[in-house]
Amino acid sequence: MRNVSSEVILDLLDFLIKRKEENSLTSYSASKNTLYSFSIPFAFTIIPKGTPLFRVRVHKEYCDNIEAAVFHEIREVGHRSDYNNILTFGRANEPLQTIFYCSTERETAFFETSSLARLNSNTDKEIYTTSRWIVQEDFPVANFPINDLNRDKNRIAEDLNVRFEELVGKFHDEGTPDLLNLLDLLSTEFARDYHSEKDYLISSAFANYVYDHPGMNLETGMEMQMEGLMYPSVQWTESGMNLALTPSVVNDRLIELDQVVCQKMERVDETIYQDTDTLISKSIDYENWKINWK
Repeated sequence: MRNVSSEVILDLLDFLIKRKEENSLTSYSASKNTLYSFSIPFAFTIIPKGTPLFRVRVHKEYCDNIEAAVFHEIREVGHRSDYNNILTFGRANEPLQTIFYCSTERETAFFETSSLARLNSNTDKEIYTTSRWIVQEDFPVANFPINDLNRDKNRIAEDLNVRFEELVGKFHDEGTPDLLNLLDLLSTEFARDYHSEKDYLISSAFANYVYDHPGMNLETGMEMQMEGLMYPSVQWTESGMNLALTPSVVNDRLIELDQVVCQKMERVDETIYQDTDTLISKSIDYENWKINWK
């Protein structure tokens, strides 16, 4: 945001906060369009080839026969294809927009998705499917500086922040402090434990900014199209990171499905659950985009 005054950045911060409080599609559009009118620098990192990524899908209905519950098509464990049924904002998506949400750790994906992972859950049993995907070629994703909500909680986020601070020191100018205030707001929006879709207006608007605007490698001067964003988990802060990736990552096979595990979990004590049945896929058929269980 070179050549943008401190007053303009402060006005932008105030504008985003007020539009979020209004909680309407009009306020979301205003926030998104305003962000799109600026050139906003953001940090990024490379997800290297060979990295495993994990996605968990909880089954809507429970059945005693786990073999009857398994998914048979790759699309069933990927991003949602029922666009018209995506009616609410997510942390990194707007209504009618599908995004491939996943995590760098199996446990992170589970705690992000499973209702049994929440101690206030009234659910006694659940069937969930964990899919493991392998990165086929390096790709960049945006990431955020550490904020007060997740400081000293996640090693990966801390390591990324060290690199971010090195770049800030290297390319610091008079506008840097105000830019850091903006990035702190955006980072904090991705770190809050939200329970209402209106709370996602700013994070969703900025996520779409990243999807639609290439990042700049300050060291090489080259633009790089981001494939999504990476941010610490709110539900499981100890390890791993969440990613929100564009559907092209799956469709163009930048990542490929490697294994699918379907598990049945039941409550055995007041706060204790255990897996009672497990099925593991035998192979993945990309010629027909099928999951083989036998």
